[in-house]
Amino acid sequence: MKKIKKILSVLLAAILMCTAAIPVLAADKTEISYTQEASFTASIPAFVRAAEPGQQDVTAYTITATDVVIPDNSTLSATVEYSGVLREKNGVEIPYTLYTADGAVTSGDTILQKEAGEPSDTVEVSFGAAIDEKARYAGAYTDTATFTFSVNEKVYTAEEIEADEHLFAIGKTVPEYVVAEFNDDFTEVTIFANGEDSDGLMADFSSSITSTISPMQTYKSSLISATIQDGVKSIGAYAFYNCSALESAYLTDDISQAEIMCFAGCASLEIVNLPENLTATPQYMFSGCTNLKSINFPQKLNSIGMRSFQGCGFETLIIPETIQFVNSGAFRSCSNLKTVVVRSENLRGGTDTGGIFENCETLESAALIGEVTLVPLNCFKGCTSLSNVELGEKIERIGTGAFVGCTSLKNVTIPASFEKFAAESHDQVFDSNLESVTWLGTPNSTIFPKSLGITLYGGVHDHQVIFYVNENNAQAWIDKYGTPDETIDSMFRIVIL
Repeated sequence: MKKIKKILSVLLAAILMCTAAIPVLAADKTEISYTQEASFTASIPAFVRAAEPGQQDVTAYTITATDVVIPDNSTLSATVEYSGVLREKNGVEIPYTLYTADGAVTSGDTILQKEAGEPSDTVEVSFGAAIDEKARYAGAYTDTATFTFSVNEKVYTAEEIEADEHLFAIGKTVPEYVVAEFNDDFTEVTIFANGEDSDGLMADFSSSITSTISPMQTYKSSLISATIQDGVKSIGAYAFYNCSALESAYLTDDISQAEIMCFAGCASLEIVNLPENLTATPQYMFSGCTNLKSINFPQKLNSIGMRSFQGCGFETLIIPETIQFVNSGAFRSCSNLKTVVVRSENLRGGTDTGGIFENCETLESAALIGEVTLVPLNCFKGCTSLSNVELGEKIERIGTGAFVGCTSLKNVTIPASFEKFAAESHDQVFDSNLESVTWLGTPNSTIFPKSLGITLYGGVHDHQVIFYVNENNAQAWIDKYGTPDETIDSMFRIVIL
């Protein structure tokens, strides 16, 4: 906040801006908040009379700031600018100087300061003015001085940070460029860019006490809330790793980069926002955050990293088309997940890292629609409750193991856009409990790299699977696999819709 007022003008008016909001964050939780903007009332004299040389009275006039409400770690300052020359209407000049109890005031000097947290909400300074030499001509001589009031964040030195047990330098390029400040009982932390030269980059840390762990890890058992303020551009690796008591984290939209496992293992975390400028979530970002039941996907986010949300508490997920890449294991083992809608174009699976939704045992319904073309390797492997799957009209391939272990999935419809089962090294795609397949396209030589039964369910079955085909494509299926109602591959029979 900056206020400018000139001598020979009226007093400054008070400005007070207060807003109160009650955002509903969840069905069973309501956060109450109140926002107080920085405010103060400043007053300056309307007129100052310069004294004779050497006769200045430094108590003659007063500048005052009252009702001062400013943020923590900030300072209210007043500076003054003046030419140092009084001029008469005919151009005759007399030099002059402003004085405080500390001596002469140079133009641009700070003449008043008040730091946040001081007991009084009022601050004042007295001053006077005197000409530097006798006037040689009679007349009225005038000048204008400008007093500028501003609220600025306090800038800590490395020595100040080192001396305060509640302050920690956690900058990447220069340690004191980013500071973590804890409250008295280490239940809250505020992380901020320290000084105008700060690049806002947070250092990377480790998970091991034998290496460099973050101060947040040091107080992981007591830390309940975290705020990362504007000006901070990144979150370091392992910054909040295993902070088991952490319940909420506010992340400024200035953050554009986050590093591996920055919030992994925060089992109590319920409220967090992904910054609007974040383009990718790193590996294991929120892995193990079992109480995290919802998350926003900002417009600029285009990639979800490997196991970023593994084991989170989501019940419903909608992954928009703006997210171009969803990597292996991204939502693996989310034990409360029931419904998934995916519109992302590029889905990636993995053998060691796991399928995207692998072992989400409560998942009941999944829709892969929009721009989705591939159901990747092991995508829904082990989702034992999955009974309803919608494959969109752009699906072209289904990877090995995509639905293996989906014991509740009895029926599936393969769209006309489908081209092949991506089963080069492993064969099974569906679970052996599969009862029927509705095929909207025509068969071709690339769809089944091996026999139909082996490709779909590994060839282990205790019942015949009904293979429904569209009447318009019936002849192509008959030519390839035999007449309608005929058993194929010993365990299938074709039925024309």
